[in-house]
Amino acid sequence: LEARVESIRGALKGVSGISTERHIPVIANEVPHVIVRWDEGKRGLTAQQVGDKLLAGDPPIHVQRPGKGELLISVWMMRGNEHEIVGRRLKEIFSA
Repeated sequence: LEARVESIRGALKGVSGISTERHIPVIANEVPHVIVRWDEGKRGLTAQQVGDKLLAGDPPIHVQRPGKGELLISVWMMRGNEHEIVGRRLKEIFSA
């Protein structure tokens, strides 16, 4: 799980205006997640828009949107290289 978290964070490293962190939600039984943050005004991209783009892609990706300019990504149910797909798609969206 830690490798999946670091893979997603690594895919976004160096993307201007994007920050990530490893996060363990209180109710997640100590399972790591990824939080992605950005300033919606500066990027011109809302968390809703990013979530919609992820869902509209192939394969569809569901993420939580806990706040403005914020995504919460759970990695514990991912299989195979799905974490790499998530990282790549996020980088494409934020680099466009």
